[in-house]
Amino acid sequence: MHQAVTAVNFDGIPASLKQLPNWVMWRWEEVNGRWTKPPYQVNGRNNAKTNNPETWGTFDAVSLAYRDGSFDGVGLVIRGDMIGIDLDHVIHDGQIEPWAQEIIDKFHGTYIEISPSGDGFHILTRGTIPRNGKFGPENRLECYSKDGSRYFTVTGHMFGAGMEITEQQNSVDWLFETFDKREASSGKAEPASSASPKTLDSRQSSKAIIDRASKAKNGDKFRRLFEDGDISNYASHSEADLGLATMLSYWVDDADQIDDIFRQSALYRPDKWDRSVSGAGKTYGAETIEKALKSDSAQAGAMARAEFNARLYPKETKNSAKSCLFNGFTQADDFIENCNDTAWLIDGLIEQSSMTMLFGPSASGKSFVALDWAAHIAAGIDWCDHEVEQGAVFYICAEGVSGFRRRLKAWSEINNVSLKGVPLYIRDVPTHLMDSENVGELAEQIGTISRQMSITPKFIVIDTLARNFGGGDENSGRDVGQLVNYLDEYLKINFGVAIMIVHHSGHSASDRARGSSALKAAMDQEYSVEKKGDRRILKCTKMKDGKDDFEFHFDIENHQFSEGGSSGYLVSLGVPSKQEKIILSGKERICFNLLKEMVEFTGMKPSEEVVEQEAGADVPEYVCTKDQWQKASVDKLLERGEFKADSKPESHSRTFRVFCKNLVDKGYVRCCGNYYWPVR
Repeated sequence: MHQAVTAVNFDGIPASLKQLPNWVMWRWEEVNGRWTKPPYQVNGRNNAKTNNPETWGTFDAVSLAYRDGSFDGVGLVIRGDMIGIDLDHVIHDGQIEPWAQEIIDKFHGTYIEISPSGDGFHILTRGTIPRNGKFGPENRLECYSKDGSRYFTVTGHMFGAGMEITEQQNSVDWLFETFDKREASSGKAEPASSASPKTLDSRQSSKAIIDRASKAKNGDKFRRLFEDGDISNYASHSEADLGLATMLSYWVDDADQIDDIFRQSALYRPDKWDRSVSGAGKTYGAETIEKALKSDSAQAGAMARAEFNARLYPKETKNSAKSCLFNGFTQADDFIENCNDTAWLIDGLIEQSSMTMLFGPSASGKSFVALDWAAHIAAGIDWCDHEVEQGAVFYICAEGVSGFRRRLKAWSEINNVSLKGVPLYIRDVPTHLMDSENVGELAEQIGTISRQMSITPKFIVIDTLARNFGGGDENSGRDVGQLVNYLDEYLKINFGVAIMIVHHSGHSASDRARGSSALKAAMDQEYSVEKKGDRRILKCTKMKDGKDDFEFHFDIENHQFSEGGSSGYLVSLGVPSKQEKIILSGKERICFNLLKEMVEFTGMKPSEEVVEQEAGADVPEYVCTKDQWQKASVDKLLERGEFKADSKPESHSRTFRVFCKNLVDKGYVRCCGNYYWPVR
């Protein structure tokens, strides 16, 4: 009979451990009626030795060996100042023994995981210990340093908020003072039933939640709010209130308990908190908590608790008056209760709080599209008749900075939009996105600007991936996964923003992005840009929750600056789908846009004769004469240098008549006699 074992979750293993060279394999073996876990080298033929580095392997090597199916797990030889703490057989029917819970609470700031057996915990921390070995209740507490010549099994099934190995010397000292001395003085183990066991699923005490939140990764931020009432990092006291409530929502989903904890904080303002803010009598405090419980933080906490509970006691279910959770499953009617309409950043193109990739070969125009989207979002201007949700944009331009600066200036002049005060922020140096510290610093910078300027981040553009990937390998699924995890954790979830990665297409396959397919798999939307003659085509190649059968056509034309110099700019040709193949040239688009402006601002009312003649054709309130439209169009085309310098007025009129006929034939313009109006 084989021993039960928890499968390794490699994605959950801390990044710092993955860099170490002291990994080994292990598998269950029965020796003299006793199950053991001897360490093996990755070749599977020879035992690994904890005192011989030549028998160890890298993280990549053990990951590959594990997937072969010959081993039950992986392990790490304890080296340096690392300490491994083992809490053995402390989970019973989903309940943690009190003494073990006490230890877990003390070490909450470092990495804790479920053991291979599923009924214990492993804690990895840094520091020094007075001795190696077993102690605690019934010798089920073990502690080892490098002097213990031990390896520790690693499962990657994280418990709590500690995502990395941290120094916890005070907690280590407490551990030995509390449990080692207790054993020495009593001579016997403390009974496991000395107190009511605490279930992972039961409502924790407010004190325990405050303690856990204070020791979490964002503990400093929590303590500044909870203990000091420091709101300096927020635009207002109300935003600070929501920030604290949102942090608490990760640890508990009970509104009454969040309310109880908040009232103990330095932020609590009795008059404000209990003041009615709606006709239904809802208080400011209740409304704040309601928002917090809908946040990404609350959802992440609920998911972590549900997944962990499902692993601990799969035979039991958590029942409530409304919903049942069965090993992570929710009944369908409850599941769809909070189903909301899609929140779009650009209607139908980019969803809010999503991940998008825009790719294409060099010089295809992908950065023109990225800039155009970014500027429209920041300025709050609809893009190609698609409604835009206005918000702050942070653009990392890591290549072609001079050209980008000129393009942005051209966009401002062509669209007649002053960029003064527009929340568009450009970073003109690469950011090493494979380094969690760098991504964390980037998040802090965005947060600082957002608070100081009282703006809401909506869109982050990374242009290009290659220039911001640091030492990452875009062909490695693991590196791509780590990149996406960092972007999710520090940026997308933290700010609720949409992130777009600008990337190059494959060397041999221009219809797909370069590198690992894991990148496309992680995207909510994907777009390609290709060049066909003078025309550029933007295609949707993935829309996670909708159709991806649409495209846009555009040209890149040249704009002369009055002070000298020039830059290209994007000119939409107005093709919204594959089914609609009617394409306007750049000059036709200029004439068409002029007609729309003239009808709107200087148009005249159509005569009764026109209305009668065009009965049923939806004649607008205002129209324009052909003569007026022709003069304005020719002047505009001359101004932009679209006619040759030595061309004659007759050729200008002849060219316009061609454009005019084309626009009517393509269904963009209708006419009656000498009167014209746009119909798109």
